[in-house]
Amino acid sequence: MIQAALLLLTAATAPPASIGAEQAERAFAAMAQRDGQWTAFRAYAARDGLMFAPEPVKAQAFLAGRENPPVPVMWWPATAITACDGSLAISTGPWIGAAEGGTGTFTTVWRRQADGGWKWLLDHGRSTPAFVPAGRAVAHMFPDCSSRAEKPARAQRLAEETSLAPDRRLAADAVQQREGRMPEKAVRTLALQPQGALIAEGRSDDATLAWQAHALKGGKPGAHDLAVWQWRGADGWRIVLYETIGIE
Repeated sequence: MIQAALLLLTAATAPPASIGAEQAERAFAAMAQRDGQWTAFRAYAARDGLMFAPEPVKAQAFLAGRENPPVPVMWWPATAITACDGSLAISTGPWIGAAEGGTGTFTTVWRRQADGGWKWLLDHGRSTPAFVPAGRAVAHMFPDCSSRAEKPARAQRLAEETSLAPDRRLAADAVQQREGRMPEKAVRTLALQPQGALIAEGRSDDATLAWQAHALKGGKPGAHDLAVWQWRGADGWRIVLYETIGIE
């Protein structure tokens, strides 16, 4: 009853994009338990969706014909990061490997489709030394949506500000997730690594949410990062989520 009330409160206060991404993640996870892990990944991956095995691969090609593991990984959203126009969202939360007992966190980059459904563009995860509690309700990170008419200016500032030192552009509520560590909230300094080639990037149609993934030098095969930028009005673009995988 308490959980149902919290979900209703969240639905009443969060924008449709945030609820849509949260519901898509829950449906994705539920399908994995019901129909099989890779069956669910295939169903929800965009045509150009990326995953890591451990190098970046096109998900649909990698998953084609892949047999489901006997016991699927379990996961659920804890945080949703959204754009004003509902075209893009990022969800992150804990996962647990019921078969082998592993724990970690995942992140999914979601794109809203023409039919109103959601497909993921990038999906990856990292290990943690202990289980990460998700909380009773999904936390939401919102952009400033009061200046929608300034899309060209926001897009220009995104190009400028993503070239600045990331530590200078951290949001006050920024989250950092690293391999083998528990998530860190309200971080003030990022554990930056030398970047290699750009793997993938994207932004919402209205330029209020953006993401970039780069290969990282000096790590394990497939080492990469993910930076999520959100428009915060007078503060400009701010990094709200930064992750590294394959670097310990």
